[in-house]
Amino acid sequence: RVLEMIEYSRVLFLDSDVMPYCNIDYMTASTEGPNATLLENVVIKWRSEPAAGAFFILRPDLDDYAALLDIVAKKEKVRSDVDKVMGWGRNITSPDYWQAVEIIDRRHHYKWDWYGVFADQGLLYYYTKYYKKRVSIIGSENVEHWSEPNSTITMQINEKHTPEVVLDDLQMYRRQNFMLKTSRCPSRRGGYRRIGTELGVPKHAPYSDFCHFVQKFKPWVRPGPTFNISSVNEPLNAVQMWWKYLVLLRTRHNYDFIPLDFNAFIKYLGGSRPSLGYYPTHYQVHTKAATDGYNQTSY
Repeated sequence: RVLEMIEYSRVLFLDSDVMPYCNIDYMTASTEGPNATLLENVVIKWRSEPAAGAFFILRPDLDDYAALLDIVAKKEKVRSDVDKVMGWGRNITSPDYWQAVEIIDRRHHYKWDWYGVFADQGLLYYYTKYYKKRVSIIGSENVEHWSEPNSTITMQINEKHTPEVVLDDLQMYRRQNFMLKTSRCPSRRGGYRRIGTELGVPKHAPYSDFCHFVQKFKPWVRPGPTFNISSVNEPLNAVQMWWKYLVLLRTRHNYDFIPLDFNAFIKYLGGSRPSLGYYPTHYQVHTKAATDGYNQTSY
């Protein structure tokens, strides 16, 4: 639905379990104007994926929305999951490749076999890189700018550079990630203790400016806080920040439905385990294909 929001020139999508540490408008601002440092579509690499479905920027367009639905429909007619060679519709062969964040894995990969490839993280990568052919992919050390050969690029990403990868329909310029080297959040520069959900993720912006509460690290599926929230002036980590602002919301807006007994609040939210599990699985995809309805077993 992001592509339908044509009243905006750019849309930054965040999963509902992503919490920014500060205003991150600098990300969309970096994609527009003569001094843009990123293309209009932006994805970030993650620990084992070339595109994180929890954080990305797209330029809305109704024709592209229709095309995206067509891409999904065509793939679903062939198979419910994703073929490791053709993926969503492209055989990745050298010199083309995909790569996760370089601080974890510097290898070049060619199979459509990363986590979530059958869901948003595969579709996002295919749509931005192989359908639109206009995407900046942010990693731990560099930014990959993919576009069609000889296409007009309004930013100076290719000044005094030659493409690192040249294909019949794509080229890639790699630039050092100097524009996003440090956190843009003032309070973040002092440093928070990283929690498990952030381990292995780069320490520069934009990674440093948000927390993705993945899987069992979501505060709302864990027991209530073991610390005195009222005594927390400056949160030490993302979990403390989440609880602190939950209390502030209750106080400032009279949200009485949020109980002061936080373990009761966790129970109010539905307990410690979502009915569909913490993350999508291939088993759910196959079950849906067979029964036309997702299996409710937790994972």
